[in-house]
Amino acid sequence: MKFLGFRRQACAVVRQRQPQVLVCYMFPSLAAVPDLRNLKRPWKLVSQIMDIPSIPDCGRLDTLINKVGWRRTRHADLVWASDVYKARLAKEFGKLSSLPLVCHNCPTLDYLPEPMWPRDAWLRNELREQGASIGESGGSILLRAGAVGECGGIEETLEAMCSLPKDFIFLMMGRPPEAYKQQLVDRVEGLGLNRRAFLWERPSDRVWKRALQGADIGHLVHGPYQPGRLMRQYELNSSLSNNRLFQYMAAGLPIICYDDPRMNDIYNEVQSFRVARLSDLKRDIRNIWSRLGSDAPVRRRLGDTGRTAHLRKYCWERQFLPILETLA
Repeated sequence: MKFLGFRRQACAVVRQRQPQVLVCYMFPSLAAVPDLRNLKRPWKLVSQIMDIPSIPDCGRLDTLINKVGWRRTRHADLVWASDVYKARLAKEFGKLSSLPLVCHNCPTLDYLPEPMWPRDAWLRNELREQGASIGESGGSILLRAGAVGECGGIEETLEAMCSLPKDFIFLMMGRPPEAYKQQLVDRVEGLGLNRRAFLWERPSDRVWKRALQGADIGHLVHGPYQPGRLMRQYELNSSLSNNRLFQYMAAGLPIICYDDPRMNDIYNEVQSFRVARLSDLKRDIRNIWSRLGSDAPVRRRLGDTGRTAHLRKYCWERQFLPILETLA
């Protein structure tokens, strides 16, 4: 069994190296390291919670691992979560005495250079070489950087494109499941969007960054959901922990997002968002993209706001500092 092998190796490495600080990423790591109740351990344990698993949707082994992980979280010297809602759930599910620290899942300050205006032409030229119906100027590129799958507003975005200008291009980057990929390809072809909607699977880090630098708008939509597994996951996890949210900010992109009350604070704090209602997603995406896609000065103003927020607050250096200070 893979987990048992991982646990043996993890315990051996910890005992051999005796680290000063041991950071466990999620519950499999916590369940694998040596017994945390040993108060003589020479290392500090940090538990990093980036995702809250839906226990009813886990297999038998994952359920056991998660239960052990939640129990062991109480023995950690420091617990941090990737947003305040995960921190609150971690305190509840882990029966912690205090709220975990919050460290948003942000890129570093040097992740991307200062945004170019007009945008970096590499992406536009690359898409044109692949047949995109966009010129050297004009139009717009909407980028979904990751999470290419069901219940991501992708179908609604494709349908909205049918009533938008031909030089409005939708680029999706990610690793869709094979079944969903085929559905997506069929949908694009059926809507006649072969020259306007593109899927780049598993792009390199370089391509990923160049796409962020060349895009005009970021796509951050999740939902709507039907009752079931995805809804349960959604209720436990919000886009406040999505790395691409902060990548869009770092890239200076205005962001098309969705109405989730858990996101309201950042929507109000950082004025770089345009919110589409999940109850009328196709119409709202069409209207928002129509306005943003034809107004470069507004895109730049919204993008600059997000970039400033990244530099001042939503970067790894700022977010991780309280954790460093606590461990010092």
